This record gives sequence, structure tokens and C-alpha cells, in this order.
Amino acid sequence: MIRAYPARAFLLWIALHAFVAVGSGAGIVAFSTSASLALTVIAAAVGFFDSRRRHEYTLLGNLGIPALAPPAMWAGTILVLEILLRAMTAIAGGSPA
Repeated sequence: MIRAYPARAFLLWIALHAFVAVGSGAGIVAFSTSASLALTVIAAAVGFFDSRRRHEYTLLGNLGIPALAPPAMWAGTILVLEILLRAMTAIAGGSPA
């Protein structure tokens, strides 16, 4: 179950970038630093509400995992993906929007 959090966060990240890319007509969308941080906070909130909706906090609590672990995993995954996208954009010679 713990492996599901980064996978769900990755799907959220892909969906958001695809939605913005289709809407703007761009191929690869790299957000600004402030937008990336906002996306990280939103991902943490989505992770919190997703875990609550799936009633996973009871099981995680019984396993000794703190309640902040799912939102932290969501935020960490999104943050790593944004950093990697920014690095790949910089290597390719583009600049983030």
C-alpha cells in the first residue's frame, strides 16, 4: 500500500502536465518555481484527502505509520518530478515557463 502513494502522485503529475500542455498547445510544460511549490502543496492536500477517502489512516495508524506520511509521500514525489523536469529542461536548452 505504501508504494501506491508515489504511483498515485505520479499519475496526478502526468495528468496535470498533460492537461496544461493540451490547453496551451505546448509539448512539454515546465512550471515556474512558485507554481511548482504550489503544485507540491496541492499534491499534499490531495494525498491527505485521498487517504481519508480510502479510509487508509486506520490501517496506517495500526502499523505505526504517522498520519503525515501519505501527504509527505505525495509532496515528495511531486517535488522530485518537478526538479527532474526542470533539470531536463535546462539540459535541453529551454527555460521553464
